[in-house]
Amino acid sequence: MGYYNNVNPDLLDRVPINANQVLEVGAGAGQLGEAYLRRNPKAFYHGVEVSVPIAQEACKRLSRVTIGDIESSAVKSEIREIYENRSIDALVLGDVLEHLKDPWAVLRELRALCSSDAVCVACVPNVSHWSLIQEQLAGRWNYVEAGLLDKTHLRFFTLESALNMLSRAGWTVIDAKPRVIWQDKTKIALEVFRPIARSLGIATEVMERNLSAFQWVIRAVNGEKPKQISIAALALKKVAGVNEARIDYPLLALNSLPSIRSSWSSETLKLPSGAPGVVILHRQFLNTPEFNKNIEDLSRKGWIFVSEIDDDPHHWRAYVESDFYAFRAVHAVTVSCDHLAAQIRPWNPNVAVFRNEVFELPVLKDKLLDANPAERPVRIFFGALNRQNDWMSVFGGIEKAALELK
Repeated sequence: MGYYNNVNPDLLDRVPINANQVLEVGAGAGQLGEAYLRRNPKAFYHGVEVSVPIAQEACKRLSRVTIGDIESSAVKSEIREIYENRSIDALVLGDVLEHLKDPWAVLRELRALCSSDAVCVACVPNVSHWSLIQEQLAGRWNYVEAGLLDKTHLRFFTLESALNMLSRAGWTVIDAKPRVIWQDKTKIALEVFRPIARSLGIATEVMERNLSAFQWVIRAVNGEKPKQISIAALALKKVAGVNEARIDYPLLALNSLPSIRSSWSSETLKLPSGAPGVVILHRQFLNTPEFNKNIEDLSRKGWIFVSEIDDDPHHWRAYVESDFYAFRAVHAVTVSCDHLAAQIRPWNPNVAVFRNEVFELPVLKDKLLDANPAERPVRIFFGALNRQNDWMSVFGGIEKAALELK
C-alpha cells in the first residue's frame, strides 16, 4: 500500500494549478490528486486505477475514479463518455507509461480528448541511470519488486526515447526535469564515468545529465509551444512567513504553467534563462548605487521591474529617506490591499492589488476533530506580527463571540 500512497512532488508542482479537468492515469490511492485538490479545490480530478482495492481508496479522495486497465476497451469507452461534452485540461501519468503495452497509442488517444492547450505531465524511469550501467558492467540485469527494474515494467526509456514517444503521439515537449536521488553516490559515480565518456567522445555534460536522473518528469502541451515568460524575484530575507505569501506561493503557482519560467531567492537576483521578462523586487529599498546600476542595466536590456510591498512604507526609514524612490523608479508596484494601493499611487500610478491567499488547504489531522464538538477547545489565531497594541483591545470580544458560536 505504501507505493500507492506516494506523492511525487516534482510531478505535483508541474500540474497546472488552474486546470479545471484533470485526468490521472495510474492514480494509486489518490494521494497525488488529493494534494492537487488542496491547491485547486474547484477542479474535477478523475483518476484511473487498475487495482480494485487501491482504486476504492482513491474514491475517498478524488472527484471520480474509473477502475480498470487504461488499455482496455471498457475503460476507454467510459473515458470517452465522461469527456464527451468537456475536455481534459491536464493529463497526469506518474510511473505508468512503462507498464503499458502500447503507450504511444494511449498518449495519442487521450490527447484527442484534451483541450487545445492541455498539458501532459509524465514521470518516466530512466534506464540510463548510472546504477543500471554499473550493474550491466558486472553482467547483471535483475528484476525487482519496485524500482528501475520493476518486474511489471513492459517498456524501458531513456530521455531521448521518452521525448520521442510523446512527440510521436502529437504532444509538443516543453521541458524535462531530472529527479536525482542518492546525491552523494551519484557524485561519486559520475567521477568514475567521466573519463569513460571523454574517451568515447561523449560530452561530459550529456553523460552527467543522462546518468544522474533516476526519473524524468516531462511536460508537454497539446498544440504549439507557448511563448515563454521569464519571471525573477529578489525577496526579503525570510521572516514570519512574509516571503511565502508574497513571493514563494505565487511564483510556485505560476511555475506550474507551461509558459512560465520563474526563479526567486532572498540572497541574490537569479534570472531564468530566456528572453527578458519581469523582475519582482520584494521590499527592496533601491538605496545603493551599485544595486541601482544593475537594475538600470537590466532595464535597458528589456526587463520590466515591479516593486512589491505589503506593509506601510512609512514604517521603513530607508523608504522615507529616499523619498520612496523604490516605487518611483520601477515600472509598476504590487500591494496586498486597497489601502496600500492608495498610498502608493502618488509615487507610481501603475499599482495592482494581489491579496494574500493560502497556497493550499491544510490537512486536518487533529485527533480533537473526532471529539464531541462541545468538548473541543476553542482556538483563535490572529495573524498580525508585532500588532499587540492593535488586537489586545478587541481580543476579549473575539473570544466571547467564538465561545457563543461554539
